[in-house]
Amino acid sequence: MIGQMRKTVVLVAGVLLVFTACARKTVTPAPAAFPLDNSYMDLAPGGRLRITVPILDSGQYQVATHAAQQNGNTLTLLASELVGYEVSFYSIEKRGGGKVLLRFKSAEITENGATVNETSAPALPFSLPHSAQHIRLIYLVRVSSADHNMAIAASKDLDALNELTRLLKADPVACKYNDRVFCSWVPAGVAVRPE
Repeated sequence: MIGQMRKTVVLVAGVLLVFTACARKTVTPAPAAFPLDNSYMDLAPGGRLRITVPILDSGQYQVATHAAQQNGNTLTLLASELVGYEVSFYSIEKRGGGKVLLRFKSAEITENGATVNETSAPALPFSLPHSAQHIRLIYLVRVSSADHNMAIAASKDLDALNELTRLLKADPVACKYNDRVFCSWVPAGVAVRPE
């Protein structure tokens, strides 16, 4: 009798194991930290913005590369006009209600192998929003995810910023100033990177 009970318990345990192994579970994913649309990024308090501008003999910003030399897996591009670069840092500071403010922190210029610290904000080849409360970097992909144009857009009104983002994706001509939204293109050759 005890042997029969053990067999029954083992059989019931086995059936329960099969049902629980096949049980359907509903898992709710955690909310995304970043928008599902990766064509833009909103600047968040506590970070910083790094802007790198090449210094060329011509005074332009886009580095023209010349004949490449390849040695195994190493590809070397020559940029004869490049004499250095300027790196500036802006802190992304918190304002009330989840709003942000860009504040110049530091800059340095590297030319001919020597680096010099700058004490004031350098002239940039594009405008930066000063009184905006929501600031967004918008990427318009040309060929691949590494090949894009970038705009800096900002507004006091998040709905207006969202509307500009939608319009800009459909038509790059939409990057204009108006009374509700700031928009400025970052020139090719200049790097703007949140850190």
